[in-house]
Amino acid sequence: MAIVYRHTRLDKNVVFYVGVGTRKQRAYESSRRSKLWKNINNKTDILVEIICDNVSYANALELESFLIEEYGRIDLKSGTLCNHNNGGGGSLGHKRTDDEKRRISESQKGRIFSEEHILNLRKAASKRDYSFARDVLVLARDAKKNFPVHNAIRVQHIETGVVYDSISKAAKDLNINRDTIRKRLMNKSKKSQFKYY
Repeated sequence: MAIVYRHTRLDKNVVFYVGVGTRKQRAYESSRRSKLWKNINNKTDILVEIICDNVSYANALELESFLIEEYGRIDLKSGTLCNHNNGGGGSLGHKRTDDEKRRISESQKGRIFSEEHILNLRKAASKRDYSFARDVLVLARDAKKNFPVHNAIRVQHIETGVVYDSISKAAKDLNINRDTIRKRLMNKSKKSQFKYY
């Protein structure tokens, strides 16, 4: 079973992405998105809407194609979507052949990473904290449709005690970059300045 979802940028109130997933969480994730999608996401808060749920994967792909055609694509100068294809081309359940596996394995053999690169990978993996992800689903709902708003995590500035309804509002009021606040939230030291509220 699958879902079809769309992302609306709240600064212009226009739909900018349509997608398909096999898990509801995919609609709220920012990983494996295009550079254009990430640029838009960094500029504004977004509204995540599950358009249909619990449909067959084939039907979800068909609806995705239809919606992409309706909204139009930025790269084709036909609309507002940052999608880079016309949809409907998913490969759910694709199993790699033995030949594909062998070619991928051969291409990776002999790769050498510097000691610094390996240490940086270990450091990054040890600092990951995904506790904020569940808060995205719980907080800040659209009044009419009851859909979660991406990045609308309530945070508190530790020194002043002021609670902000979202990272974006905190960034705007304090004149700080949103990514800086996110990094400080991930930092568990006393210097973090912010905490989840």
